[in-house]
Amino acid sequence: MLTNEYENFGEPSISNAELEYLELPQFGAEHFNLEDISLLAALDDWWAINGEDDPDFDELVANKEARAKSAPLQKKIVKALTRAVIEGDLKAVVFGKDLTSGDPIARRTYSHINDIKKHLNLYGYGNGHLMEVAEGLDEEVYDLALSVYRKRACIELGIIPSRNEDSIKPPHEIIPELHDTIDARSLEIAYLKAKLAEKSGDGKALAARERTNLLNIIGALLELSRTKEAAIIAAIDEKYSDKPGLKERTLQGKFAEAKRSLLNT
Repeated sequence: MLTNEYENFGEPSISNAELEYLELPQFGAEHFNLEDISLLAALDDWWAINGEDDPDFDELVANKEARAKSAPLQKKIVKALTRAVIEGDLKAVVFGKDLTSGDPIARRTYSHINDIKKHLNLYGYGNGHLMEVAEGLDEEVYDLALSVYRKRACIELGIIPSRNEDSIKPPHEIIPELHDTIDARSLEIAYLKAKLAEKSGDGKALAARERTNLLNIIGALLELSRTKEAAIIAAIDEKYSDKPGLKERTLQGKFAEAKRSLLNT
């Protein structure tokens, strides 16, 4: 049963309260204790009567007059939300209860902003400007999620992570680069095999059929590659510019010949 008075209402937060956030989903992102969220809803109602345009979030929250005027409504909203938690109508994580009544302590009871807004809408509250801002107040959690995702992607893709977090590219940028590298290397291997075959044995030229087969292999790899031909040539030229037969002009000629061979055979 809810008590009529909350002896600890409005007192400073408990020490080491950050430990509670570590146990909440997403480390507490988008979660609010019942006391804080009730204050935001009450301030929204006060501003709707006394303000004009959308208020600055920080300025209104720090406005002592507004907080004092909103306190009675805040207390009513706290009671309504606490009752909803007790009756199972509002999903919440409770870290502390009142010793006498057994009721959840408002500032140690947390719920997701969306669940709170849905419940407050039943009473005609929860749609003010501060409540809207509160929904996007914890954007830093997405930076944390991206950081964790990058580290897991390094495991998946077998990449040594950079010591500088800012220099780590997200996986959607890394994967196309890996495809480009693989495609370039595949074409490079096929071409080197062709050159080696030309100079192997007694130095005789390749038989016409063998030469056609090698050209078709190169042509097929070009067709299946996700990378533009110019990018492949640039990659090979940059990596193996000192190797015979791998200059840009030579590659352009051989690639053109390979594509013609594939088309005509």
